[in-house]
Amino acid sequence: MGVSKSSVKSALNDYLKSIDPTEKYPDDVNSVKPHHIRVIGAMGDSLTIGSRAQNIIIDERQRYPGNAYFTGMDSEVDGHLTIYNIFRVIAEETGNKLFGGSTGMDYGNNTGLNVAVGGMKSDDILRQAKDLVQRIKSIEEIDINHDWKLVSLWIGTNDVGNLGYGTNDPIPPEKYKAYIEEGLSYLKQNLPRTIVSVIAMFPPQLLQEAHSIMKTGERPGSIEQQTKRDVLSDGYRNASYALQDEGKFNDKNFTVVVQPFATEYTDAYVDKEGHYNAAFYALDIFHLSKLGHAIIAKHYWQNLFEPVGEKTKKADLGDTSPQIFGLNQENSLIKTVGNSGK
Repeated sequence: MGVSKSSVKSALNDYLKSIDPTEKYPDDVNSVKPHHIRVIGAMGDSLTIGSRAQNIIIDERQRYPGNAYFTGMDSEVDGHLTIYNIFRVIAEETGNKLFGGSTGMDYGNNTGLNVAVGGMKSDDILRQAKDLVQRIKSIEEIDINHDWKLVSLWIGTNDVGNLGYGTNDPIPPEKYKAYIEEGLSYLKQNLPRTIVSVIAMFPPQLLQEAHSIMKTGERPGSIEQQTKRDVLSDGYRNASYALQDEGKFNDKNFTVVVQPFATEYTDAYVDKEGHYNAAFYALDIFHLSKLGHAIIAKHYWQNLFEPVGEKTKKADLGDTSPQIFGLNQENSLIKTVGNSGK
């Protein structure tokens, strides 16, 4: 799913026209708009690195970071919608440089500033945070103390362990919170001028249970197992909100914002006709297809500009129309706890 450049520019037209070329570069995280972002990065697991997000159905390679919803840049926005590609249009229109995009397949320098690793759990976030800081420091054109950075974090689908696709015991929500807090603390100490955007844990029906639901119409496992998955999902999500709301990571140079756009689903993916549609998923009906990544990007983009406490929690994932949420002078701040009136 792509969105034509003309449609993207049209959606952003009022915002782009409102930019004052003489404005001072912001020194407060609550004053950051898209054209201020110079660096885009991502941390997480297989969903963030683009595992199984094939370009063609018979291609069986494992990872497609060039198609990843946040950093993917193999195609421009008219070929594939990603967060990076929207920011790339803004950078082109304003004459700014943008760093961090990922390309190609599998792991390597091609992943850019997407440090996610397939199969990882929350206990890997500190290592990923260190990797991200090191990669940013290695790019001479980035001024780590001056340039604003937007980093996406999505982790937890593997933390459910043997209650989902994993083989180990689930990670308790309190440990999940401690692991994420450890990684965020490292970023706060070593990566100034950063907004960390956390995707809140999806309900299991949308990912871990989708294969069973789409094939049989039923959630897998016993009622007890389903309840345990629900409790874990809620626990991980609540931990993310706690990290946002407690205030430890919110100051002038750094903040954490939770994006809850798909947190209230109680079923597998359905299309605009309301029918189960495997096109959202990769062949395993767990990871996301290339289309699935574009759908996630479409609704993630909107969440970025909705105030904390008023963000969409059940986006219409079946909406695959080739357009994005529009911005103007009034709604173009990347929303934080500090600028949401919360």
